[in-house]
Amino acid sequence: MPFNNIMKTVLIASSFKANYGGNFIAQISFLADNLEKVNCEVLFLFPEKAKEKKWCILFAKNRNVFFIKDDLSGFNRLKFAYKFVKKNNVSIAHTHFGLLALQFALLCLLSKRFKHIIHAHSEAPLPANFYRRLLQYLKHGILLKKSFVIAVNQNIQRQYISYGFKTSRLQTIHNGIDFNRLLCLNKNIDFRKDLQISSDAKLFLMMGYNIYIKGIDVAIDAFLHLKNESKSFDNYALCIVIASNFEMVKHEIMDKYQGIPSWLYLLKPTETVSDYYRMVDCFISASRTEGFPYSIAEAIFMKLPVIMSNIDGTKWATQFPSVISFESTNAFDLKNKIENIFSTISSEMETTSSASIENILGITVWADNVINFYYKYNLIKL
Repeated sequence: MPFNNIMKTVLIASSFKANYGGNFIAQISFLADNLEKVNCEVLFLFPEKAKEKKWCILFAKNRNVFFIKDDLSGFNRLKFAYKFVKKNNVSIAHTHFGLLALQFALLCLLSKRFKHIIHAHSEAPLPANFYRRLLQYLKHGILLKKSFVIAVNQNIQRQYISYGFKTSRLQTIHNGIDFNRLLCLNKNIDFRKDLQISSDAKLFLMMGYNIYIKGIDVAIDAFLHLKNESKSFDNYALCIVIASNFEMVKHEIMDKYQGIPSWLYLLKPTETVSDYYRMVDCFISASRTEGFPYSIAEAIFMKLPVIMSNIDGTKWATQFPSVISFESTNAFDLKNKIENIFSTISSEMETTSSASIENILGITVWADNVINFYYKYNLIKL
């Protein structure tokens, strides 16, 4: 791709500090590679807590990585943002998960040269409180007036517009998946054997870090209804990978259900996430709200049947024949879908192509879409 000879410095700032880099780090790393091809220098900014993570140590070996102290106050964060932009001659700040988003928005508002992009990953329903609603309107209609927004789903885009954000500075781009990560397999791990799960058990997998947001309670309730209905489902088990807050989620489940049911397995995340997909028979997403769930796309790629709640953040997945929906928060409806999922799978569903989802949601497609967004709004020029 041709480019002009004026180099732009792009800062990708993110509050990401998980134990594993996962798909998100793969995404922004791939984007950086492609931005460099069009004459951009790319810098990264993470919270200081990310510094000790293995993925960050490896990432920093080949990238220009900086850190911000977690305990900086609002004004000091603004001062940090201003000095960072000035010292490193940053042209564009592309923020994820809120790191310095408001501070960069203010700098953008006051500058003719500096540009700011918010990558909106999460839905933000209008607060019930009048004053909080007013703050949302002021934030989106005034503070973010000169910023640009990439929303990961259509509902997030609609929310920004409803708060007064200009449609002309906003676009929906679904996240991209690094499907190559799913080709990695740890041959030394046999989760069924380690967990003493029989080979004939039907395993259902879900991801969660919050019992309410991720609908963990809905899934457990559905399994309780299933188990109470018939002994023919005694060999059905639910595995939940808890990405963060493991002990908190575990204790919340124990408090709500008076312990951990024998058919429920709480698992910690692993870098080779494909090991989990390979050991199960079906994937469940029972979330009450989602931005763009990587896990659904990954499960489709791994040719698993998927049962998901019918929320805005997952509508994109209904185009794939291996996906069925249940009424969000309705544990009885989810129970019925679990009960019938394997008889529901038709030959058409089984022919779901890994290549087809890669052509739609692959990391290459995503990076091209983001860079085209940069071109569309003259953030970088040919």
